[in-house]
Amino acid sequence: MTTVRLPVASVLVLGALAGFARGQMPTPQPAASQPSNSGGELTVSAAGLFDVHLRDVSLSDAMRLLSLRAQRNIIVADGATTKVTADLYQVSFDEALQALLTPSGYTWIPQGKFVYVSRASERDAAATAARPQELRLFELGFIPAAEILPIVTKLLSPQGVITSTPPSKLDGVAPTTEDFNQALNRGLGGKSRAVGEFVVVRDYPEVLDEVAQVIARLDVRPKQVLIEAVILRARLDESNALGIDFNALAGIDFRTVDSVSVGATTLTKGNVPTRKLDTAMGAVDTNFNGLVPEGGVSVGIITNNVALFIRALEEVVDLTIVANPKVLAVNEQPGRVIVGREDGYLTTTVTQTATIQTVDFIETGTQILFRPFIGNDGYVRMDIHPEDSSGGLTPANLPFKDTTEVTSNVLVKDGHTLVIGGLFRDNVTARTQQIPWFGNLPLLGTLFRGKIDHAVREEMIVLITPHIIAGDEATAESERALADVERWRVLAHRGLLPWGRERLAQAHYRWALEHYRAGRTGKALWDLDLALWLNPRFLEADRLREQLKQVATAEPDFSIVHNIVRRLIEQELSSPTAPSEASDDNQ
Repeated sequence: MTTVRLPVASVLVLGALAGFARGQMPTPQPAASQPSNSGGELTVSAAGLFDVHLRDVSLSDAMRLLSLRAQRNIIVADGATTKVTADLYQVSFDEALQALLTPSGYTWIPQGKFVYVSRASERDAAATAARPQELRLFELGFIPAAEILPIVTKLLSPQGVITSTPPSKLDGVAPTTEDFNQALNRGLGGKSRAVGEFVVVRDYPEVLDEVAQVIARLDVRPKQVLIEAVILRARLDESNALGIDFNALAGIDFRTVDSVSVGATTLTKGNVPTRKLDTAMGAVDTNFNGLVPEGGVSVGIITNNVALFIRALEEVVDLTIVANPKVLAVNEQPGRVIVGREDGYLTTTVTQTATIQTVDFIETGTQILFRPFIGNDGYVRMDIHPEDSSGGLTPANLPFKDTTEVTSNVLVKDGHTLVIGGLFRDNVTARTQQIPWFGNLPLLGTLFRGKIDHAVREEMIVLITPHIIAGDEATAESERALADVERWRVLAHRGLLPWGRERLAQAHYRWALEHYRAGRTGKALWDLDLALWLNPRFLEADRLREQLKQVATAEPDFSIVHNIVRRLIEQELSSPTAPSEASDDNQ
């Protein structure tokens, strides 16, 4: 490299002449400062190697000294005041630069005839700022954009920018129809997007590639869990009752009491003959027979003035309720299924100014509430609440509820069954009524007492079986369920009377199919016409009839609105404007 050096005076003269040519008067310029050699010495050998000896010399002065000795154009950034102390022997120009700049955090960039010296951080920032950025649009299918933003933001460079579309107003379906209607009246979801959410990122290509990989791992189709619950509630209600009525009567002629008399069943005293009114009368009635409910066995003995009635009853109620709800839910999303009833009742609120009545509902039946969390090891953690209840309203319109429920957080393996709750209760009640002292007599005391034994045994078992649905198992299961429902519908229709219009229409349709497969088109059309005459809305028969006749089923439409819409569609289709352009104009 050839460098032309001019004396300082020559530089000043040339500058003055240039200013005079532009119409400016030259101004006195200070003499160019020379690098101070105090504390620094730099020599160059014949081979072009440097010996450098510096003592507390500023970095800018060291670069000026190196520039003069090496005859190289070195441009130093402002603020290079760091002191340098170094002793270098027989080093090249590049080695001298690296030894003097690196410890101070500076670096150099050769560009043509110039060498630019600046801090390493400033160089990286300048290089980064000069790089072009790209813009990418990521469409999210499953994960909300609000959950993506905090994660992706930390991956961006300082110059990166990220934004997203706002979330939809309507998060989900309201739990009740009334709440859903109120939500629609408030405008929730009125103009919200009907497509997925988007994330827009502007950054460098390598950063965008990392963001794309992260979003691809996060925005995946979630797993589903099929929860199968078995709720077993068994109740055994057993009652035993024995009542003995001992009656001793005086002054009553039992010969006037026959089998159909009121006195034969209730011992109500009937008419007393006139000749017996002068005779002393008396009665002893234990009435323990009244403890026994209606039914059972009643035995009565009447002899002379003594009557004995025995009533015994044993009642056994064995109630078993088995509920088997099944519900499919997405991972970490709550699910609920209820099979039961709702009874409404009025609730009155009285204030100082008004009386407000509202209708509340009590839910009874079998229901299960759960929220699954699927693990990577094949286990499912669940917050679960199965319930089996019964109830209603009292004559006073007050609600009552008899419920069996369990709330728990459990961990169970995929496909395994877990008992999450159980209840066993045995309630025994023994009730005795007797005449004091007489009722305690051995054997004979039975005539003076009545007894009722009541035993209630209740047992409740809840079985939970989760099934992780990771692939298309849900679709296959849904198709099987749909086929079963269709089969159930067909079997239900077969139970109708064979001479009904629907059964006859189905019979003609089956015969038409047989004729069609055998090539008998005329007979097939005959049976199809009969099937449609019996059932005008028989779609399958009408579709087969169109196929055989090659004529579509249609009738003139006298609707003015339909005719206007049809003409507008025909005009739009015949217009030379492309459909895409027309749609853009309408928008």
